[in-house]
Amino acid sequence: MRFYLVRVLIFLSFAFSGNADHLIFNRICIAPDEGQTIEIYNPTDDVIDLSNYYLSDSDKYYNWAHGNSSITNPRDFIIQFNQNTEIEPQGSIYITTQSNDVFFTYYGYYPDISLIDTDFANAEIGGSAELSASQEMLALFYWDQVSNIIQDVDYFLWGASNTAVYKTTDEGYPYSDTTIDQQHFIRNYGQPN
Repeated sequence: MRFYLVRVLIFLSFAFSGNADHLIFNRICIAPDEGQTIEIYNPTDDVIDLSNYYLSDSDKYYNWAHGNSSITNPRDFIIQFNQNTEIEPQGSIYITTQSNDVFFTYYGYYPDISLIDTDFANAEIGGSAELSASQEMLALFYWDQVSNIIQDVDYFLWGASNTAVYKTTDEGYPYSDTTIDQQHFIRNYGQPN
């Protein structure tokens, strides 16, 4: 069942990435824990510097631009990619929630970034910072560290909509986001409908 879920996630990401002009989540593996990985793909013809890009699984990630903590769960994380981290044209980087060694034992190669083993200049990481296999969201966003607005780059939601993000003008965000009832999540294939 887990292999099927991974194949479906990989297939869906390739099906939607054909005409992208920005960084995208190409693969997200949530189970087993040892294999947790996030692949970010650059479909463009240019090298992309990730210095002002962030990755988070907190549904309050957008508060980071206001100087507020975005960690609401001990498993949540938000990281700013370190200076000089780049993705080559049509290239990917691999990020794991595990240690480099655990990832290597599972895949046979080392990740580019480990949430456990990488020293980040700017990050908040909860106790375990693992992705939930049952329901979770993941956001890749850009922030220039000056504006009070973050720019969503890619967003992925699975398992249920109760972890969905809805940024509104009521919360001080200058635009109204897609309402939660209009956001579609990838069903957890280990659970019944």
